[in-house]
Amino acid sequence: ASVAMKAKGKKGADFKAMAAAKAAVKNKASNAAKDEEMKTAPKIYQDVPVIFNGKEVAKLNGTMSEYKVDIWSGAHPVWQGKKGKVSLDVSAATKFQEKFGAMADILGSAGLEQLEKNKQLKKEQEERKAAGLRTY
Repeated sequence: ASVAMKAKGKKGADFKAMAAAKAAVKNKASNAAKDEEMKTAPKIYQDVPVIFNGKEVAKLNGTMSEYKVDIWSGAHPVWQGKKGKVSLDVSAATKFQEKFGAMADILGSAGLEQLEKNKQLKKEQEERKAAGLRTY
């Protein structure tokens, strides 16, 4: 506040100094309010319901009176122990096998059949081209 008073007393006052002094006073007041808020502990709720799709699926202790969740372990196939197959389209599986086909015994053989068909078609096209025939 003393900087603002000094700035007001001068002719051609330094407006930046006045603004900075006002901001400092304002920040000091807001920080005091935040410090007071941080000193109080949050309220702890016991046996709070966890709601999934409108149904209570669990209870827990926490700082909220109710928890509404979008996903829950009882509704997710991975957490239920179900194994799902990831389906890749033919082109993605083929590209993968072109890169890593030598490790099919480790990574799996999905797409190897299509890769073999593609090699055979390419060979046939090269033979037709060499014979001067049309290629499709």
